[in-house]
This record gives sequence, C-alpha cells and structure tokens, in this order.
Amino acid sequence: MFREEQGYPGGINGPGWQKEMAIKYTAGGGEKAFPQIGIWREHSNIFIPRMDTALNIHDAQVWGSYDHGHVNPCCYLVHLVYPRDQEVWYQTVWELYAPGLQVWEIAKIIKGESHTTSDGREFKGNPFAGKELIKICDPEIDRRTQQTKGESKRVIELFREEGVIFTKGESGDDLTVVDYMRGTLWRDPWHPHYQISDGCEHLIWELSKLQHKKKKTLAPQNEPEGFVDVDNHAFDAVKYFLKRFPMGNREQGPVQKEGTFAWWMDLGRDPLHERVRPRYRRVG
Repeated sequence: MFREEQGYPGGINGPGWQKEMAIKYTAGGGEKAFPQIGIWREHSNIFIPRMDTALNIHDAQVWGSYDHGHVNPCCYLVHLVYPRDQEVWYQTVWELYAPGLQVWEIAKIIKGESHTTSDGREFKGNPFAGKELIKICDPEIDRRTQQTKGESKRVIELFREEGVIFTKGESGDDLTVVDYMRGTLWRDPWHPHYQISDGCEHLIWELSKLQHKKKKTLAPQNEPEGFVDVDNHAFDAVKYFLKRFPMGNREQGPVQKEGTFAWWMDLGRDPLHERVRPRYRRVG
C-alpha cells in the first residue's frame, strides 16, 4: 500500500521526511555559518560574562531590537554601542526569548516589569528599560494584523498602545550580515568589535545552529545558499540592529566618515533617521 513517506528519498529516515515532520529541523542543511563558536566559547573574547559589559563606559548608548513570534519564539535583544579605539564597538547584553507570549506580556517585560504567565513561566523585566535610544523591529509586525476587541489592528500598533514604540527594521541580507560578523566584527576573536553576554544563551545557541542551505545538485555554483529557515529569531533581531550601521571593512578616513568615532559621537546631534540608516556592503 502507498505510504506518504515513500515520496521522500530515504523514506522516514531521509532528511526530507524528517525535516517535513519536524523530527530533525536541520536535516538536509549545509555547513554551519559559525563553525568556530564551540572553540570561541573557550578561547576568545567574543563571549563575555554577563556582568562584564560596557556599562562602565560613560559614552555607551543602549539600543533594542525585536523579532516577533507567538507560536514561534519572540526575541527582544538589548545592545550597547560605544566608542573604543576611535571606532564603534557593540555588545549584546540581554535577551527575552520565549514562545506563546501575548503582545501585552512582551511589552510589559520590555518596559522592565517582571511577569509570570498563566502557565507559570517567570520572566524578569528588562534591566535597561527606558534607556534604549531606539527599538528596531521585525518589519512584518507593521503588516501583520491581530484581532482585538472586535477590530483588526497591526501588531506594531498594539505595541504602541502598550507603550512600546518600534522603528521598522529591514529583512533579508542574511549572508551579508554573517559575512560582516565573521569577516570584520570577529576577524580577530581576541579583539572582537562585537561581543555577546553569556546571559544571551538563546542567541548563542541560534548562532551555533545557523546553517547554510544545502546546494541543489543542478544549482549554479555561484548561487547563494541562504540559511535554513528555522531557529533564527535571535539572529534576525541581531540583523535588524547591525543593518542600522555601516557594514564593511573599517578604514581610516575623514572624521566625518560614517562608522568612525567622530561619526558616532555626532550621532545624537542630527535627527536619527538622517544619521542612522541602512548602509552596508558585503565583505569580500
């Protein structure tokens, strides 16, 4: 008798069936985006103790970024942006990562209030609440709607009603962001321009799992693989944040050059939408 799994190479033990049935999400995936993370956890300065942050640096700015989810996890990250060695450096220092939260619950935690859900999960409030210069969000929440009190509202409006104001981020460019992280921010793991607190365990877990899609046999050699689209909510939140800054190799130049210490120090003098805008190029 015909069975559904016979339509998959390898049957129920093949990667196609296991991925479709959510038995093994990474089945059929290609190489890891960050294969060195296991080594970097022990031998680098990329991952730092949660208390060893740039908070003691007077000039640090606080940013937030958010990827929405309900059945899938939502993720809100807090980042520090600060000057060091005449350049701009970054740290991710706090995360909220959980499935099954309502907008009002997420907003409450982002605003710094501790919360216990109806199923008994406990969440501590954002310790950086109210300090964020800007909160960048998943652009989909400006298009996604939710039924509430007999009317349909955009999710971004529901957050606004709860007192959380988001600025839309940009999706896409996953490969560019990963190239930038590996080729520029983490070029020297002992002197990284981007650090992650070990308290952001879900972000670190996602980065360790992020995989290129396996190339199809007949696909052109120069076709970009992209990434397996699963367990990438924290990565997306980081992406929305990093894409707000110039991306590429850091070069010395005039003091007004974007990405320099002088540019960063002037950041608050002009309207945010004029100074901080997506400007990036893929790192070769």
